[in-house]
Amino acid sequence: MTGLLSLSCGTSSHAMLELSAPATVVAGVPFTVTVTAIYNGQRDTMINGPVHFTSSDPDAAIPTLYVFTAADAGSHTFTNALTLMTPGSQTLTVSDYDATPIAGTANILVTSSSAASNDQGLSKCDLSKLRNAAFGGFAFDDACAHGPHACAADCADDPPTTADNNSGPEPNARPLVKSSSRIELTDLNRDIYYRNKLEFSLEGGWLPLNVPFPFDVFEGDPYNLYPLRYTLVPIIGSLRWHVDGASGPLILRGNWDVTFSGSATAIPKGAETHYFSYDMGIRRNFVPRNSRVAPYFDIRLGLGIINAKGPLGVYYAQGQNFTFTCNMGSGVRYNFNPRYAISAGLNWMHISNANLSSPQYSNYGINVYGPMFGLDVQLGRHSRHGVY
Repeated sequence: MTGLLSLSCGTSSHAMLELSAPATVVAGVPFTVTVTAIYNGQRDTMINGPVHFTSSDPDAAIPTLYVFTAADAGSHTFTNALTLMTPGSQTLTVSDYDATPIAGTANILVTSSSAASNDQGLSKCDLSKLRNAAFGGFAFDDACAHGPHACAADCADDPPTTADNNSGPEPNARPLVKSSSRIELTDLNRDIYYRNKLEFSLEGGWLPLNVPFPFDVFEGDPYNLYPLRYTLVPIIGSLRWHVDGASGPLILRGNWDVTFSGSATAIPKGAETHYFSYDMGIRRNFVPRNSRVAPYFDIRLGLGIINAKGPLGVYYAQGQNFTFTCNMGSGVRYNFNPRYAISAGLNWMHISNANLSSPQYSNYGINVYGPMFGLDVQLGRHSRHGVY
């Protein structure tokens, strides 16, 4: 008679790994386990990322890393792929390679080869003691179905046996059951910031504040403002690719995302009237545990086209149509849920032609900053285990 012991924490509304393993194994003999990914209480058939095994047995022979495939459909059986070597109570844990709080743990009793077949003639009571010692007092056969006290009563009526007793194994002894342990995802941000998540981002800004070029010091130029002032209104559409999950110590904990953007910028104040660019950037999200608010810092570089007025004789206007652009910003992102988020912050935007128009036309450049607001929407089906 076999069964399952399930240990879980909290509700089943997040991601879990379920580990099914035999409750007793023989030292040095391979055994089989099954790992199943659970999301919102159902098997996660979309998982195709890595998990790894660890054990309290320092001499264990276990897989170090396994990557789920589409054929697994969320569950994989490791047939005779694991071996524990040290007799006694051991633990076996399978964990999400990138989010270790997502894990499953099984307690396993490792017996020596001589004890495995009960050649020493252990009684029902002795077997019950062994099982209960390994699993912290939980009873696993009918002899102790009502707890350790019931087992103690059986022990009082059970005569001692020794290794010289050749009566064979206790006929009523039951095999140890399989054990399954599940630990719930405890950080809601594991569902939001994870490797290979894709989002569409739409941002808009109002940048009316003119400033000197911040990097003039590296060019040997003085910090100064030109008489011609600009206001830029950028609209940026981006594909945002999260390249990793949230990790790191304390306030530095977070993840990186990369953006591929196209922008259209209106120029309500200034010599020119519009600007179009293609930009690529990187953002660091600083992700506190279980917080919907995440500060960020980002930088974007790109190439663009502006309707330059410098060649038409407008002083301090741009010297040619082809330009380079740089954006640097910081702010906070607020996550409503894993699919939708908004952001708000300040952004500095620079446009210039890197002196390519010189000496015929001067390169004055544009340097403005102001508020920027954004909306992020996840692309595709939401699944924390979609890709790791």
